[in-house]
Amino acid sequence: MRVIVYQASDTSALSKNFTRKDFKCPCGCTRQMVDSELVEKLQAIRDKLGKAIKVTSGYRCITHNASKTVGGSPNSKHRYGMAADWRMVNRSINPVALGIIAAQYFKAVGIYWYDGCAIVHTDTRDAKATWLCDAPRHYLNNNLYNNRHHFYDIAISKYLLRNYAAKIQFTAGLARTHGDCRTPDGNVFSGNEWTANILFQFKF
Repeated sequence: MRVIVYQASDTSALSKNFTRKDFKCPCGCTRQMVDSELVEKLQAIRDKLGKAIKVTSGYRCITHNASKTVGGSPNSKHRYGMAADWRMVNRSINPVALGIIAAQYFKAVGIYWYDGCAIVHTDTRDAKATWLCDAPRHYLNNNLYNNRHHFYDIAISKYLLRNYAAKIQFTAGLARTHGDCRTPDGNVFSGNEWTANILFQFKF
């Protein structure tokens, strides 16, 4: 990990497709920071996908992280420039698929997919951490953190009209643990947890 500290006015390049501006705190503070490892791994994902990535939240100062708009954890990795929330610029790939891809590069991956939110969180912590959020502060897999925890997801879409104006999508997920896994509050969880969602989507 190598954290780069810079001023908000500095918009110079960090990699082939990312600049310092992409990761800066939006509240107007001057001091910014970003982990070079975070940038390198996001660039690798961007190269793999061949499509532009939009960082929706990078570095957060203490004030911005604690604001009502964000409501971030006091120990959020965003505070140290180690985290980014992101999606495709054109929203062409859903966050579950992006999360699966991101897990090839990051140990810590969170998927946020609900009304008004469709992003992936990645950070450069050393410990394994995966979670799926289907509503504000509601985690389907009980927020498990363990290097033996795995999350699998499959989605089946049925297009109702030839022009793809409407579709129904069924998504099933399996959170599987081996041995003892502990939630952030210390409770032990083991075994399997299945989740299922049905999405109706229409374009007008």
